[in-house]
Order: sequence, then C-alpha cells, then structure tokens
Amino acid sequence: MYNSKNNWAIKVKKWVLNRPIVIIAGLIVVFASSTITILDATSRFSNYFNYVINWRNSEENIINSLSTNINISVFKDKLGSPVYISGLKGSKSIEYFFKRKGYWIQAVANDFGQVSLMAITVCDVSFKPKISFVKKGTFDTDIVIGGTTLYEMSKDPSFNYFIGAHPPNVFMEHEYLARPGGYQEAYWGVNDVCPYFMKDIPESIIDNKVKNLSSPEIVKFRKSTRINMFAISYDFDYENIAKSNPVFIIGGNSNIFMTFSDN
Repeated sequence: MYNSKNNWAIKVKKWVLNRPIVIIAGLIVVFASSTITILDATSRFSNYFNYVINWRNSEENIINSLSTNINISVFKDKLGSPVYISGLKGSKSIEYFFKRKGYWIQAVANDFGQVSLMAITVCDVSFKPKISFVKKGTFDTDIVIGGTTLYEMSKDPSFNYFIGAHPPNVFMEHEYLARPGGYQEAYWGVNDVCPYFMKDIPESIIDNKVKNLSSPEIVKFRKSTRINMFAISYDFDYENIAKSNPVFIIGGNSNIFMTFSDN
C-alpha cells in the first residue's frame, strides 16, 4: 500500500543529503542569530545591573582610583566633564566640581594641573563608600563615608569648625597624617546641604570652634553624627585660600550643590 508519509520522508532525506553545505550554512545562521540575541540580552542586563543595582560598587571603585598629586586630566577621564570650574583668588589654583550618581567630588589643581585637594561629599544615604586610597592603619578605623562617626574618625582632632546658624550647616575636623599617611592632610565632617546628616547640633558650637571635646553634649554629637564628607590634600595652602575666598568650603558650598542638583 502506498504510504505518502514515507515517500515524503524519503524525498526530504535525499534533499538534505544532496545539499549538506546549504544545511550547515542554515544551522550556522540560526546559531549565530541566537548567539547575537543572547549576547545582546546579556549586555542589556549587565548595563542595567551596573547602573541600577551595582552602581555603588562601581562608583566606590572609581573614588578609590583617584587621589592627590595626580593630574586633573585623570579625574576628567574617570568622572566626566566637571559641572563647575572656577579660579581661586590669591593663588593660581583652579577648583573643579564633578557630579556623580549619589555624590560629588571637589578637586583643586595647581597651575601645572596637579591635584592638591580631593574631597568626596555623599548625598545619597544608601551610598556608603569605603575609602581605601588612604594607607591602611593611618586611622584607627575604616573610613566609610555615611557610616563612620566623627568620634570614630578621631577622639581628638587637631582642629574643627562649624559654619551656619541654620541649615545648610557644615562641621569639619582635621588631622595631619604625617609619614604613615604620606604627609597629607585629612579633613572630614558633615555638609547637610545633602540629606540631613547632621542632628542635635549643640548650641555651644554654632559659629565657633569646639573648645572642649570631652563635654557631654559634644561627645554625644560626635558619637551620633556620621560623616558624609572626606577629603585629603597635599601641598595645599588651605588657610590662605580660605582667607582669599570666603565662600570656599572643603567638600563644597551650598550654592554649587543647589545650582547643579537635579531637583
């Protein structure tokens, strides 16, 4: 009895056997198309993961790839174009501000382009970068912006100051790092032009230097306040620059943040 299905199968088999190159080429096209689709989907997922989910790790790595005493061109390569550039009176230095996702970087470079000051100010409370560009052991604690308190940074900083009778306020402390820290200066503190990091400000420090760090209200303030700014400098004449530029603040002043914010 005639079987049309068997006859059709025989014809297909002969056609395939007589055209192996065509079949192989077709399979290659199908495989290549599938591979491209998979790679495209993988690339899209990778971009989404890095931008939405893993951006904090990526940005932390960028921060720790920077430092003082390198050329400002390295900052531009890694951070993109600065949103603000201004000369500083009384010096040949230039101030740069770079806006990143969740934070700002301030850099001051001399007339040769070498960076003498680098400051990171975090505005996203979920972003807590751990600073590793400072030699381990320089401080008694790991430095985590948004995580480490003023008290943990130093029990007895060499100096501190507070600016502002009302928000936004700035409180900053300082230490000279000497040989263990590469003879750099370190500054840290709170700039609450970003989400309100500074709480329960003691009246005794408003517009004044803290003279008694051991007083109960100051100890409470320093133990409960987490830094959202950390900076290092090398061969940076902060005192003279601050005198010649009253609005200059390490970490950034509120006018710059408010002018270039996304809000």
